[in-house]
Parts: sequence; C-alpha cells; structure tokens
Amino acid sequence: MRRILLGFIVIVASITTSIVDYVGERFKIHQRYVSNAGKEWLTAIEAGDSNSGFSTIAYMEEAPVVTTQSASYSRDVMTRELRTYPEAILRAALRRPATLQWIGEARIGGTLAQVISFVDADANNVALSFDAQTKLLVRSEVLNEHPYLGQAVAASVYLDYRKTGALLLPYRMELWRNEEPLRFSRVSRIELNPRLDDALLSQPAERIDAPPTQNEPALRSLGNDIYAVLGGDNSMFAVFPDYVVLLEAPRRESYARRIFDAVRSVAPGKPIKLVSTHFHEDHIAGVRYAVSQGAEIWTTAHAKTEIERKLSTRWTLRPDEFARAPREATIRIVDKKHVFAAGQQRVEIAQIGPTEHVDQMLAAYFPAIDTLYTADVWDVPGPGVPTPGLDAAQIVPRINALGWKVERMLPTHGFPASVEELNRSLEIRARYVTDADARHRLQ
Repeated sequence: MRRILLGFIVIVASITTSIVDYVGERFKIHQRYVSNAGKEWLTAIEAGDSNSGFSTIAYMEEAPVVTTQSASYSRDVMTRELRTYPEAILRAALRRPATLQWIGEARIGGTLAQVISFVDADANNVALSFDAQTKLLVRSEVLNEHPYLGQAVAASVYLDYRKTGALLLPYRMELWRNEEPLRFSRVSRIELNPRLDDALLSQPAERIDAPPTQNEPALRSLGNDIYAVLGGDNSMFAVFPDYVVLLEAPRRESYARRIFDAVRSVAPGKPIKLVSTHFHEDHIAGVRYAVSQGAEIWTTAHAKTEIERKLSTRWTLRPDEFARAPREATIRIVDKKHVFAAGQQRVEIAQIGPTEHVDQMLAAYFPAIDTLYTADVWDVPGPGVPTPGLDAAQIVPRINALGWKVERMLPTHGFPASVEELNRSLEIRARYVTDADARHRLQ
C-alpha cells in the first residue's frame, strides 16, 4: 500500500500541493496563484477518483465556487497529471505490458539514454528515456494532437533525484512542449504513506455550487442583432449590414467551427471580422479555422506575431482546414481603440492593458445593450460570483475613462455578470487589500 503527498513550489508564481492515492485511485491538485504584487491570490483545486470529481476556484479566503465533474473528466485529468510523476508513469507502463516496445538509445541532454515506449490508458504513445548508467527515468514524452499547434511533443524532464524513504525521487521537474519551456517545478517536500484523511479529498463544506458549463456552444440572442455563443468558452458577435464582428474563436477548430455555424445561422453569407483579445493559445486556437474561412483578424501586436507564427506551423498528424487549404491572412492591429459602426450597429474595441495577465489586452463594448466582453481579467466561475483581483481593479478606471456605460459583462470563461455583481466583487477585494480603493466602480 502506498500513498504519496507531493508539495511543489512552482516558479510561475504558483504554489502547488498534490495528493496522489495510488491504492484508492484518487488525486487532488491544489494550486495557489499569487499576483506579482504578492498581495492577493486565487486558489484552484482539481480532485477526483474513477467515479466523479470536482473543480474549485476561490479568491483569497472567500467561499470557493465548486463545479462537480464527470468521471471521464476526472480520469482524463488524473491520467494527464500523473505523467508528471515518474513513479506514476512507471506504474502505468507496468499495467500495459503488451504495449511496451524497445525504441533504442538516444542522447538526452548529453546523457546516453535507453528508450522504451508504451500506450497509456488514453491511447497516447508515451516514450520513456532512462539514464543508461543509473537506470533512472530522465524524460517522458507524449506526441499527440494539439488544438493549437496541430501536433505537439509534451515532455517531462526529471532532475535532482534524492533518496526518499526506500525510493529515489526527483526534486526538480521541467515541463516542455516542442522544446519550449512551459513550467519548472521545485519540490519542497515529499511524504510517503501519510495518514490520509478522506476529508482532504472531499468537496469543501462551505462552498458555492456552480452548474457545469455546457461543452457544446449554444446561440443566444441578446437583442439588437447582437448574440452570445455560450459554451465551454463564450463568444459574442454583432451583425452589421455588410459584415459581422465576432469576439473570440477559442478552444480548437471543431469549437470554432460551431461558433462560425452559429454566426452563419443568423447572418448567412456575411464576412466575419474576428477580434482576438490577446495572444494566449486558448483564445486564438480557432484563428487558423477563422482564416481558412476568409475572416479578417483584429488583435494586438503581440497576438499578431503569435498568430502568424502558428499559421506557419505545419499540421501533419491530422491536417486541419487551414492546412488542407491555406490562404493569406489579413491581420489588423488595434493599438488603442477602434470602432466598428454602420447603420444602427456599433461595437467599440479598446486596449485595456497592461494588466497582470498580459501587457496587451483588448476588450469590447456593445453600446446597444450596454454589455462588456472581456477575457481572463474578470472571470465568473459561477452565476453571480465574479472573481475579483488585481486585473479587475486595474481595468475599471480604464473602462470608465472610455465612457463605456456597462450594465453587464460576458467573460470568455464562465457566466454572464451584472454591473452590481462586478462592483460587489471589488468591494470584497477592498476588504482584503488595504490600499484597494473601494470607490473604483464601474460607472
């Protein structure tokens, strides 16, 4: 019987504690994301077993918003996350001996390694590289389809092995994708076989329950020829006499296709001007599909560079629409502000960065319905519970200076929120942050 408690201090302003119960096939990943100023944080938890799971998000010491997850979701998270730990990935390989294959020898960071592979429970082929002298696992990697890159090699590198009980375990781990660094982790403590209270892996007693977001995008009319496409991530668009302005094509090609289908259902044949708020991949993952459909892209200078780089990426594992029929992209930069106006319709796009999240960030205002669309700086994990934070406080005076009379907001991630709910979240922040100005409200 073996249970492991892993504690990580991660360089990307995140402190993580992981509990892995190999006997009970349960897990819990507790992450605290601290602002650069160090004054406030968000806490996120993923936990589950083979039957069910849950996710939570909480600002500071506020009651967490909890979403119950399906068994398949929890199994996928557990399979993916456990690839970080060498003892877990070796257990996975031993459970599937018929899939083991000898690959050969290779140089890993100047070290001669012996490489084998196996097929994991999620049908991904995993390569394992062992130091030829010490026989310790030094690298694992997975080649799979990526919604943004087409295909990607995700690699975990294991360093600084130390004696821990009867085991040798790494105290530094690096996550790479296509030879680019994603996250470096330094382990502060590993505890083997601790007494594990079941309450540690249960949903918190004091909580706000939130319904799960629907995965498939659904069209909703907001009036005045303005629509929301609500789903795992949200988009929003306005129909003009001669074109459509669409905010965000997130997630992946299949998701972006459904968003475009929703647009075409109410504005057939009209060209689309797609506004991508910033360069993070979950927000521009559908841009390749958008370009393949002839959409004109409006975005930040940083995102333009990233989009052009990804448009030049070859998709060979499973070619997408753009790979099958590439075309020239039209990408326009919004440096400060741009207004789309024609007939009775109007959409204002403005730069609201720099923020804690990114230096360059676009937001959109739909004056006909007094609605703000924004990404990442003010998420709403449950109905009526926006998460406050430094980003939210930063953008409020900028939105007020733009003269935007916001009555409600649609975030990319989560649920719509009213201006009263948004302002109440700032009042909550003021209780924790001594120099927060509670007078900073959306006007």
